[in-house]
Amino acid sequence: MAEAAGYETVWISNQVKYGAFDTPVSVIANEANQQYWYNDNRGETTATNFYDEKLLDAFQNLKIKDKMLIVVHLMGNHGAYDNRYPKEFNKYGNDNNLNKYDNSILYNDYVVKNIFENSCKLPNFQGMVYFADHADAVQQGLSHDASQYVPSMTHIPMYMYFSNQYIDSHKEIFNNLKKAENKMFTNDLVYNYMLSVLGVYDEKSYEGTNDLTNANYNSTESRFRTLHGKKTIGK
Repeated sequence: MAEAAGYETVWISNQVKYGAFDTPVSVIANEANQQYWYNDNRGETTATNFYDEKLLDAFQNLKIKDKMLIVVHLMGNHGAYDNRYPKEFNKYGNDNNLNKYDNSILYNDYVVKNIFENSCKLPNFQGMVYFADHADAVQQGLSHDASQYVPSMTHIPMYMYFSNQYIDSHKEIFNNLKKAENKMFTNDLVYNYMLSVLGVYDEKSYEGTNDLTNANYNSTESRFRTLHGKKTIGK
């Protein structure tokens, strides 16, 4: 959709390209104008060849255009957690999964910080949105095993940053987002949200009640469900 609206699209990934969890996403990613894949593993695995900071290399090779949508697909904190960070980020020790997870979060914050700083250096930088696909029930030892679902598996980080230039020219969007700061939101609604942020309107697919930037966004908590509608999500 971004390409149809005149954006140069970029996909930078440390995820497996072809496998049980990844292939549908890769079909979409392969439509990107510029692609940088750093994980050559295949199949049902979360193995990587590099830590996530390797993806920063792509920023040095970008073909810069006036309008760009850059998607960075991290391996993030997928288990095994101690495979997600180099030894210098072993701050909390490796004696249990919670400590390993905390180490991986520390490293993930470092990577995202660097992605942000590299993005800010790009010409005409307008903003950055970050979110996770799911959370892990680390303390219960369940990871994100849907067969043992608990609500904490749905509590994900999501944050956004906009340049002063973007805010000045999109005051309504920014003000609506500030008002929605504490409203419930699920990441399957990112499509509608991103259309508005990018200034793209598609009459056939856009749903205002599912768009966090829209004053008519529907935040009724009972409508937010997961596992194909079988479970409510926790606060």
